[in-house]
Amino acid sequence: MTSRRDLLRGAAALPLAAPFARALAAARESLTLERFVFDVRFAESGAIAEHVGRLGVAPSPVADDLMTLWYDDLDLKWRKAPMALAGVTLEDALFVLETFALDRGMHVVYRGQHGLVEDGRITHRFAGPAVLIERLEPLPEDWESALAKALTECPLGAVETARAELVSPGAALSLRDMPLYSWIIAPRTVVATRVES
Repeated sequence: MTSRRDLLRGAAALPLAAPFARALAAARESLTLERFVFDVRFAESGAIAEHVGRLGVAPSPVADDLMTLWYDDLDLKWRKAPMALAGVTLEDALFVLETFALDRGMHVVYRGQHGLVEDGRITHRFAGPAVLIERLEPLPEDWESALAKALTECPLGAVETARAELVSPGAALSLRDMPLYSWIIAPRTVVATRVES
């Protein structure tokens, strides 16, 4: 038989359990990423991949050529079933993956452009689910970590989209001479809203 004391103890523990329950509910309502593709030539993409890896997503490093990743991995998996993946690459790699994805019932549901360092600052242009974009505002100095977390929390369904232009500090010695693109590709049946460039 439950005593009054047991009932009060249980009630006292409820506020402590609430954040865990919200996190669990959010995880069920978020897209599950199977892979994170990142360009090994750039420090920012490597930093984001490291953060995403800590969140449980398998990394797929690439450089100039996507063909090994495509023929030896993604093509074989996508023939069986579409899967969600995210990444930080150059624009041409995103274009290739987006083209292949369209043929397999998938599309880009989020994209971000991360400009060059100018006067110690990087301009970021985001387009995608409004909830994901809101998680990035204001963009902290450690923008790579914030972006990694947001990419792993993409909402499901037909979601409202938003666009934003945000600025973060940039490394003064950045060797990058072209913008990086962050993106999420997902099956149309899971996230219905497509984001155009």
